[in-house]
Amino acid sequence: MRRALAAAMLLSLPSLAFAADRPVLDARLSLQLPSDVLALHGLSVEGVRQALPRETPDVFAFRAATPAGLVAETNATRLERLGSGAVLNLEGGLALLGERGALALDGLQIVVPGAPEERTMQVRTVDGDWVLELRDLIPAAHEDGIHYRTGEVILTEAGARQLGRPEFAGAWLGGAELDLSTPHLAIETRSLEELPDPRGGFLDVVLGQLYGLVAQGHIGTYPNGTAGLSAATTSCNGGDVIVPWNAPMQETHPFIALAMFRLENGRLEQIGRNWMKHGFFALSNNQCDFGCPAPSNGTYLAIGCSDTYSAGNNGDRMYLGPREEIDPYLGVWEACGSYFDGTPADCNRSNFGSGLNSVAHRIEVLDSDLNHSGAQYCYEGAYFVANDQAVANNIGWRNVTATWTGSSWNISDPGNQYAFQTGARVGAFGSFRTSATAAADDGIGMLSISITDNGDGTWHYEYALYNRTVSRGLRSFEVGVSGATITNVEFRDIDQDPGNDWTATVTPGSVAWATDEYSIDPAANSMEYQMLYNFRFDADTPGALRTADVGIYRPGIGTSFAINAITPGPMGATDAPVAALGETGVSIEPNPFASSTRLSFSSRREGPARVTVLDVRGRAVRTLLDAAVPAGRSEVQWDGRDDAGEAVATGVYFVRVETVDGETTRKVTHLR
Repeated sequence: MRRALAAAMLLSLPSLAFAADRPVLDARLSLQLPSDVLALHGLSVEGVRQALPRETPDVFAFRAATPAGLVAETNATRLERLGSGAVLNLEGGLALLGERGALALDGLQIVVPGAPEERTMQVRTVDGDWVLELRDLIPAAHEDGIHYRTGEVILTEAGARQLGRPEFAGAWLGGAELDLSTPHLAIETRSLEELPDPRGGFLDVVLGQLYGLVAQGHIGTYPNGTAGLSAATTSCNGGDVIVPWNAPMQETHPFIALAMFRLENGRLEQIGRNWMKHGFFALSNNQCDFGCPAPSNGTYLAIGCSDTYSAGNNGDRMYLGPREEIDPYLGVWEACGSYFDGTPADCNRSNFGSGLNSVAHRIEVLDSDLNHSGAQYCYEGAYFVANDQAVANNIGWRNVTATWTGSSWNISDPGNQYAFQTGARVGAFGSFRTSATAAADDGIGMLSISITDNGDGTWHYEYALYNRTVSRGLRSFEVGVSGATITNVEFRDIDQDPGNDWTATVTPGSVAWATDEYSIDPAANSMEYQMLYNFRFDADTPGALRTADVGIYRPGIGTSFAINAITPGPMGATDAPVAALGETGVSIEPNPFASSTRLSFSSRREGPARVTVLDVRGRAVRTLLDAAVPAGRSEVQWDGRDDAGEAVATGVYFVRVETVDGETTRKVTHLR
């Protein structure tokens, strides 16, 4: 698909600060219908009649006759609304042919919404049937007109019926772009040196939205094949400085990671993740309602602005690179010698992600992992950005359903399309959740635990260990079990290869799992970032709060770190009973709340503690506690006011609890 790429660090600021009406002079629709995606559904393109030259074999461009009176109202470089009569009639067409029917895309009308926040366009036939949706087309005004980018082509129920395959309703067929040309919009350019240094203020990239998981490919024969999935993400600049956003081979851009999980029988297991998406062009919208007062030309994410990458964009292998090239803690990457550099390594791009099957480098998930009846599935998205100062809000997840249609996977989001949960998925699993910093110069690991009474005098311990941002990887996990009898010890990782499973060792004092040290095997099965491994066993005691030990794989400062955990064994004098902890050791009641809420937390020993309320941008709103606390349970109140005594707005906030035992963050909703 055509997309503007920044060739130099020239940053644009609008010279217009007022609303202006601009008549639409011309309109052009580009549909990208990949042949391998159509083949998944047994479809092919026939009878193409284009009024415009063919761009690539899979891209079809059509000119639309602009109706009289269609006007785009712009404010600076943002589209405010389109005037009445926003219907475009396409010239030319094509047909989608299948084994059971045909869908004639000829004499089409595109129904364009007037408000920019309404991002779905209807595609109708001459008979008035609504056969396609162009979803998530994001409008942005540029000097030559209004460009709707990153759209998805979705087959509707009516379109699926015409093809004789009603089960294909909601299927992803490709991407879309719509260009509306208008009179010239004056743009003033400024160099990067004239703008504030991104390192000089509060830099915060927020995952504002995660949605639209789709199947983009499939290889093999069901139920023993593999699906290739992707999802849409929206990032928002919640800080007070710009965020550079440049294409490879430039190194100043964000990275987008996607993963998929399954919750079944009380076990949260990871079933897939993608190669890392390299961001390359920042739109300037306002999807997080931060304001976006001064949009950019794409080479940086402006303060308060949002940028959306569609599922098709995030699944574009031209911009997917190996995860191991990126430091997740620092959010940095070296272009020279990278995957994109290719051979010979000369610091110039020579690898464009071509020659791959329809699954490679996307979220690769086995059919056998997707077809568990009764299981709950979800996907997770995260941004990794250099110098990001509020990483708790750059990750989130959503539930999803997956259905095999007979030729491909049909993915749908239950509930509100744009509702998702902030935080890592593992942070919403189990009855005890915690995290810890791996080393002074590295990221964090997360641990969630579910303990179930088996009803026969034994308890099942389920540990979900997640590498959030530890760049050196993890290689071992050990819990103390002194005085407990241990049975049914198991391990599970993402690749399901029993040949590289971590070795379990059970002694009278501990249960440990480990892979080889880096010095022994530099290619061992280490747990890398955004990976979740499972450790489980049964024990004859209910357990108490202690610590577990996590080993670090690659050399650096320290070889392991302690993380709070519930472990079996008779409770000692300094152990905290599980019943006294509540969820994650932190409880908030009531939640949501209107006037005030009570927060209680546990500390294993006396020491300093700090309780802070943060907004969705990661900024401190209120410090509730900053003092020493005794061992055991402590409690604080929040009256819904900030440090200045002003009532905060209705919305979601985060309470961060820091004690000598570690750090825990919980979400709270304030209602006014």
